[in-house]
Amino acid sequence: MDHSRLTELAHPEVTLYIAFSGGADSMCLAHQLKTFFRPHQGPKLKCLHIDHGLDAKSAERAQEARRLADHLGLDCEVIPLALESQSNQEAMARQARYGVFKQRLAHGDLLATGHHQDDVAETLLLRMLRGSGVTGLSGIHATQRLGLGHLIRPLLTMSRKDILAYLNEHRLDWIEDPTNQCLDLDRNFIRHKIMPVLQAKFPHTNAALARSASLNRQASQAITAFVDAELRQRLITSNQLDLTDWSGLDAFMQTELIRAWALQCHRQPPPGKPLDEFVRQLSKIAPDRQPCLSWNDGLIRFYDQMLWLEPKRPSGQSEDSTYRLHWTGDQPLELPHGLGRLTLDKAQISNVLKAQLRSQPFCVSSAKANERLQINSDAKTIKPVELLS
Repeated sequence: MDHSRLTELAHPEVTLYIAFSGGADSMCLAHQLKTFFRPHQGPKLKCLHIDHGLDAKSAERAQEARRLADHLGLDCEVIPLALESQSNQEAMARQARYGVFKQRLAHGDLLATGHHQDDVAETLLLRMLRGSGVTGLSGIHATQRLGLGHLIRPLLTMSRKDILAYLNEHRLDWIEDPTNQCLDLDRNFIRHKIMPVLQAKFPHTNAALARSASLNRQASQAITAFVDAELRQRLITSNQLDLTDWSGLDAFMQTELIRAWALQCHRQPPPGKPLDEFVRQLSKIAPDRQPCLSWNDGLIRFYDQMLWLEPKRPSGQSEDSTYRLHWTGDQPLELPHGLGRLTLDKAQISNVLKAQLRSQPFCVSSAKANERLQINSDAKTIKPVELLS
């Protein structure tokens, strides 16, 4: 067990929750934590068992988990969830489970999970097969923020073999979850069909993949530091990004910058392939083109050497209905969605134009398809003009 970070975070006044399925990993974790923290000197320990309700015996396993925790002298709370079976059952259950954990943590509290070295190797292979980048291939982190507290994984240096040996040494029982044998789940297929073959040929597979994950994590941290600095320089407003000297960045850094920008605006980043195509279009943009990137959580437009991030429009809402404003020019006009501010230089317009604006204001709206800005050259008259946002 990695004690250093655990000791740093686990103050006596916080609660350390244990994600407790009753399986071998969580049983080993709970026993080690109970042994490591002396009574009344460490944080309060409490097990949380999530009953996903996805099979007929899940409630029975929940009661068995409570019995095992009681045997260790630990309180165990069973939290039932009403989930439905779906094709992405594994991801759905994980999301629901961590949602519960996140809500449970008060300021400074900890959640410990039983992830170990084999999990790191399996996760790395799965993410490689899904085409993840450097950040995705950084593996499973030992600690990270979760809600108001921290998620910690003290067993990452132990293998599954080490865990089973520990349980046998201390004569501890555990629950065998039948879903762990279901090869329809991607992780189980990797665990039972791929990893044994790799480990037979390359005995140090787990350690090698763990090292690769560590190197990727360091590379990811370096990239993040560069991107954060670049983002600070380019932000005009929170959703307006300056593209000056954009060509000086390679395509990889451009995509990373847009991803980081989306996350900073509390949006999920655009999917990989559409984002790559958008960046390609930006590199070869013609003067009369305005490429646009739309995905489930947002919309990015190019205009006037800048990118503009907007909320995703509701389905069926047309672009020209987004907003339509009348403006006399007396005061600066704040555009919707944080698109910026319009001001009128009154020193540059005639008194005739000022008077005419009071009776016939500008009309400012979101652009229509193929619309261009056209200014009336007749200085004696003015017509309402559709301005590109």
